[in-house]
Amino acid sequence: MTRLKRLTRAAVLGAASLCASSAAWAWGYDGHRTVGAIADQLLRGSNAEMQVRALLLPGESLEKAAVWMDCVKGDACGPQTQEMLAYVQANPQHIEYHFTNVPFQALEYQQRAVGARGHDIVQSMRQAVWVLQGKDGAAVNPHKFTRRQALLLLAHLAGDVHQPLHVGNAYLDKNGAYVVPVKAEQVDDVAVFSAVGGNALLLEANRSLHNYWDYPLVDYAMKRVEAQTPEQYARMALAGKPVVAEFDGDPAEWAPLLAAESLAVSKRAYAGLKVGAMQPVPTKESKVSWPVTAPDDYAVTASAIAKEQLARAGIRLAAILQAIWP
Repeated sequence: MTRLKRLTRAAVLGAASLCASSAAWAWGYDGHRTVGAIADQLLRGSNAEMQVRALLLPGESLEKAAVWMDCVKGDACGPQTQEMLAYVQANPQHIEYHFTNVPFQALEYQQRAVGARGHDIVQSMRQAVWVLQGKDGAAVNPHKFTRRQALLLLAHLAGDVHQPLHVGNAYLDKNGAYVVPVKAEQVDDVAVFSAVGGNALLLEANRSLHNYWDYPLVDYAMKRVEAQTPEQYARMALAGKPVVAEFDGDPAEWAPLLAAESLAVSKRAYAGLKVGAMQPVPTKESKVSWPVTAPDDYAVTASAIAKEQLARAGIRLAAILQAIWP
């Protein structure tokens, strides 16, 4: 094993050991704050920045607001505020706003596809944009989000939709072979099972593939450039002048396009993984699991993808807000 591979493995496993007991957050705390910090920097001096500040509390920024949707899941960020408690009570399915489970082999997101739901990440992002555009009514705002809630959701979901395992899901049989269901009823937990966004795919030390993407890869990406904080990492990401595809038209309709792009990235995330036979080892999200072996260079290639996706997420968040408030 080369020195680079040894260093990669040590960095990833070390970061994973620190995060193993943490809540399952897409991109983790630092990743989401990086996305928000990138948007903060890109919006400086714009009308969108003024509109954002009007909805945030004193001292808040998009960097800080980007983790709000995960903070409402429990006490990982400290005691729940009254605002958080009210949101959770009014949105009992809020956990499902963070993802969709479309088969990763799909080429695009379709609202009626296997794994898609009426309140999944794509639909929740669209709703948040509509609310910030000033639209209201049961058709566009069934969850009755306030404008501030819509901004908090968008600041977080712009990150989530760029985490490939929050969009592209693996469906498997008992032997660990990939299956592509075309109807929801095919996922019967007898012949076809859901890997639940990679949460049921276990890497070494029983760490899920999803957790691996949320934490160690982000930590390793930051270590590679010696970034100490999300704000510092955001500056470095923008200094690299990343090339990001732009979208035209109504920003509410960008969500399915972002999901389709993330589906393409998810194919790279699953590439090279060897999945073993199903085992009766439960996870928090599933009753069974599958052991997974990753290639030796997986940490290097995957962390590079994570770096690309974090930059894209922050740039897209800023672009959506500027499209709402030119």
